[in-house]
Amino acid sequence: MELESAVFGTQAVEYEDFAEGVAEVRATEFRTLTNNFLCVYVVPGDLDWFGDCSAFINNARVAGRVAREAGLKGICLDCEPYGFRLWDYRKVAHPERSFEEYYARIRTRGEEFAKAIWGEFPDLVLLLTFGYYVGDREDPEDHHYGLYPAFLDGLFVASPENAEIVDGWEMAYGDRTRDEFLRAYWWIKKGALGTCRVPSEYRRKVRVGFGLWQDVSVSDDTPFLWDAKDFSKNYYTPEQWRSVLRCALETADEYVWIYAWRVDLVTGDKLYPEYREAMWEAKRSLYGLGLEQLAQWAAWPLTEEFAKDHVLIEQLPSEWRFRLDPAGEGVNWYFPDLD
Repeated sequence: MELESAVFGTQAVEYEDFAEGVAEVRATEFRTLTNNFLCVYVVPGDLDWFGDCSAFINNARVAGRVAREAGLKGICLDCEPYGFRLWDYRKVAHPERSFEEYYARIRTRGEEFAKAIWGEFPDLVLLLTFGYYVGDREDPEDHHYGLYPAFLDGLFVASPENAEIVDGWEMAYGDRTRDEFLRAYWWIKKGALGTCRVPSEYRRKVRVGFGLWQDVSVSDDTPFLWDAKDFSKNYYTPEQWRSVLRCALETADEYVWIYAWRVDLVTGDKLYPEYREAMWEAKRSLYGLGLEQLAQWAAWPLTEEFAKDHVLIEQLPSEWRFRLDPAGEGVNWYFPDLD
């Protein structure tokens, strides 16, 4: 049984089943891939939240130990249930129980999961493929992710005070512009507070990351190829891929992860040289907005009304100052040492 697809299940696993693989990873000398994560899927997802979840908590504990013993950075939790009923109140095992009863129980299970993984690995970084954005704050009882925020609440409450929980924002699949990443940054830092029920813990522990899909196969019902010669047939040309990757790296607090369907990013199969060079160039040309500027952006009241009348032109360094030039002389502002 593979650990990645066993954690959220009813069959308990043992660390010894994975010890050989752990030793192999531990013995590997990583030179560029230095921040590696154990991927855990929320499958098989056959949990009864009000039933016996001892295997689930045991498996979480095993996952935390595997990540620690293998020398990994942490766990990447893919929160998509892939057809299972895990977060959907309409498909719960006990429909006689109210939505709020389920919310409270799943939050408790999230707390137990957090205590299990961080109990084995105190310095673990938890990378979520996405956070609160997929929840429906208007009618969660009638939404397939309606109960997911409860699990997140548990993670943020029960994790250590210095824990890092990264919202990996899978919704960036297909994004092209820096403005899209900045708006996502704002939503993670501020917009999520409308759904999250543990705001103080969330503000303290959440980090912003982004997920990119390199070889997008379809967008707005338009299919795209992954052509080795005619890059115009691909969703991103190499130059576009360099640009979007740099925008993501500039905006994220630390982590940007890449999904690929036809490209094998480990072996390099179908990672055409032009795209490989674009990825390196994105890192070489990186200059970043800086945490202070991003914090200012996150504080903006990015409501629909605000967005209609305000456009982000540029994020300037904090040292910059401006003064009025009513005479239009064009000589009364400069950098540094401004009034």
